[in-house]
Amino acid sequence: MYSRQAIYNAWRKSATDAGIETTIGTHTPRKTAAYLAYKAGIDIEVIAAWLGHRSTATTRAYLGITQAEIDECAAQFGQFGNSLFDAQRKAAQGRNGRRGQARRAA
Repeated sequence: MYSRQAIYNAWRKSATDAGIETTIGTHTPRKTAAYLAYKAGIDIEVIAAWLGHRSTATTRAYLGITQAEIDECAAQFGQFGNSLFDAQRKAAQGRNGRRGQARRAA
């Protein structure tokens, strides 16, 4: 088994050999694979489970899914989609607010 440092060094050397000048870490392929899976139409819940995220909100943030993308998706379903996504957004905001209050109180 290779050490973490050996894998990192091999990854950096491969990037340099490929002419990539920006710094990329070993986390980059994980994030890239997840993003490509999302763009290929794999359900966000499946990606979240694959990445080990407890919440799809974490996965959305991880993948850089914007509110504009969510709104565009909702618009494709007309009024029903807007209502559904609004309800989910409000529920998520409520959960985030409670978590934030618990952290501040601790």
